[in-house]
Amino acid sequence: MFVQVSRRRAVSRTVAVVAVIVILVVAGGGYYYYTTSYVPATTTPIKIGVVIQESGFLALAGVPGLTAINIWANDTNAAGGISGHKVQIIAYDDASDTSKVPALIQKLISVDNVDYLVTLGTVDTAAAMPVASQSGKILLGLFGTNANAGINYNKFFQAAPIGPDPNYDQVRGYFELAASINPKPQTVAFVAVQNDFGQQCSIGGAKAAAVGGFRIVDNETYPPTQTDFTSLMQKVKSTNPDIAFICSYPSDSVGIVQASKGVNFTPKLMGGGMIGPQFTALEAALGKSLQGIVTFAYWVPEPTLNFPGVNSFILRYEAVANASGAAAFDPLGYLYPPYSYAAMQMLTQAIQGCNCFGNNDQLGTYIHGHTFTTIGGNMTFAASGEWSYSRVLWIQYQNIAGASVSAFSGPGHQVIVWPAAYKSGNLVYPFAGWSG
Repeated sequence: MFVQVSRRRAVSRTVAVVAVIVILVVAGGGYYYYTTSYVPATTTPIKIGVVIQESGFLALAGVPGLTAINIWANDTNAAGGISGHKVQIIAYDDASDTSKVPALIQKLISVDNVDYLVTLGTVDTAAAMPVASQSGKILLGLFGTNANAGINYNKFFQAAPIGPDPNYDQVRGYFELAASINPKPQTVAFVAVQNDFGQQCSIGGAKAAAVGGFRIVDNETYPPTQTDFTSLMQKVKSTNPDIAFICSYPSDSVGIVQASKGVNFTPKLMGGGMIGPQFTALEAALGKSLQGIVTFAYWVPEPTLNFPGVNSFILRYEAVANASGAAAFDPLGYLYPPYSYAAMQMLTQAIQGCNCFGNNDQLGTYIHGHTFTTIGGNMTFAASGEWSYSRVLWIQYQNIAGASVSAFSGPGHQVIVWPAAYKSGNLVYPFAGWSG
């Protein structure tokens, strides 16, 4: 039977970014949902422990990711479980506070006795890694950059298709795209948040800039608590770079876009490793201000990226999100849900193929040695636990009609401009300036 794990209320949808962030932070979240999981009567359940952002400013990522994981769990249990074992999701909210992550991971290990661990994001996965790596349990990191650096935990696996050199692979496409332009731009200004993500993004960016022959004319950082970016972007503007390369977190990305527009900072190529523009709520809030910006993605609804099963999953995610309240955070599900689901598909196939539930050492070895077919394409892993190849996409916002969810729905709005294998349209260059 189904056992209800939690029941919460759904907040109303908003397209005003300030309202979204205030609701998430001040109201302590506001994502209230039904999580269901089977507790089987005759077999030992497979317990999957998740530490994720169900509230706070990163709930825009955590809620869609957890929704996809719960869809997978219900799909799996409806099909009879994994090798005869039903799955049970035990999820804890870290409230977008990284300091809470180690204790929650420890609780999952020592109190809940989970079999496998899941985290989402660079800073959360980095915070979880020291505790998780001592446990000997499989850790699936959803969308973290280089979280295994210096630890080399052989049972860590990254869900996102970043690649074996994660700092570099995450961002190199932006600089390779710039290098392909004729005449080639020459100078770049860096702006990065002072956290694990910003550091990893900047390290990769510096390498990619050097490989591409770009000259760095400014290198700015800012604390995660900063909210006013006007003077910062005015300073960056004064260096007159050809390219802006920005490594920012969601609320920062909004502030940087608004400040850049306010001071009329118009480099020839605007964007970089910005987390946030891809979130549907923030897209709808920024509207035409995103026109022409180039940033990364892992999956978008372009016809060149039609992996088997992904489009039907997106339709199911949207139905579940609308019914559960997750649509208040992401009604479309393009960024985090596909690979959150794909990571769990990989785990399913590995447990079944290895037939080694309960033995994490054997399972880790099996994952390293096999290819897995998912709605995110084929997953294979390098020794670090990152993908053995990179498939980070670089998209440009084009044809944005206004500030609404529908303005970003479907193909033609997040156009893939790199790599060539998945390109769905041409880069509009130079950046035409601010709209909206």
